Amino acid sequence: MLLIKRYPNRKLYNTRGKCYVTLEQLAQHIHLGEEIQVHDYLSGDDLTTLTLSQIIFEQEKRKMGFLSRSILANLIRFTADVNPLRSFILSPDGDAHSIDDEIKHRLAFLMSHQLINADEASKFENLLIDEYQSYSHPKEDEVLVRVKEALSKRNIPTQEQVTSIKQKINDITNQIDDHIKENI
Repeated sequence: MLLIKRYPNRKLYNTRGKCYVTLEQLAQHIHLGEEIQVHDYLSGDDLTTLTLSQIIFEQEKRKMGFLSRSILANLIRFTADVNPLRSFILSPDGDAHSIDDEIKHRLAFLMSHQLINADEASKFENLLIDEYQSYSHPKEDEVLVRVKEALSKRNIPTQEQVTSIKQKINDITNQIDDHIKENI
């Protein structure tokens, strides 16, 4: 986990890299799958959520974000009643069903306002649910490729590389032991 300290001047300090970082650089770490934690330098308070919100704000400001107005508006609406939002976001087994239900609910709304017909709604429902499922459940091979790429970018050896290095160390140790035994 990458620990960041936020100073009173709002500068962010990467304790691992021993350098100051920008919100954009933190976003790059997150895109690579790295967990971050941000603490106030003086008080020690956890500022991770605030910092993540700032990253989203900056991305939206530069039009790099992906959040639509309706998603942002619904997020604000949900803040009045956090429990439904929390259960929607955090439900470990119900995520797919929650998304499926949300897709169906929104399509029903469009049909009730006669913006689409039943056939179009059915086509959209199948398309959206299939797209969500393929995105949210990548194939195991795809995940392994992504993990290996992330490890490679960070110069972190894979399990196979570590095993190979251990074997080479054992081989060299055995050769040294054999050489010592021969010369005694």
